[in-house]
Amino acid sequence: MEHQVKELSPEQIPIGEVASYIKAMDRVFVRQQLAPHKIAEAFVMLSEQFGIHLPEGCVKVPEYEQMELSFNRGG
Repeated sequence: MEHQVKELSPEQIPIGEVASYIKAMDRVFVRQQLAPHKIAEAFVMLSEQFGIHLPEGCVKVPEYEQMELSFNRGG
């Protein structure tokens, strides 16, 4: 038995379902410790797929990102 994926146009998907998906996506990204500006970029990209245009510059990209140093003990 094959699974068939039914493709819907963005206009056919209720906005409430899109909002629920975005909330779930945000929770996953936060748990994965994704940088806030990366989460915002994904939000903008998804919004545009559904015809929701956000203002230019709504994603604030930091000038630099904090780096993490790991030190090996005993070596």
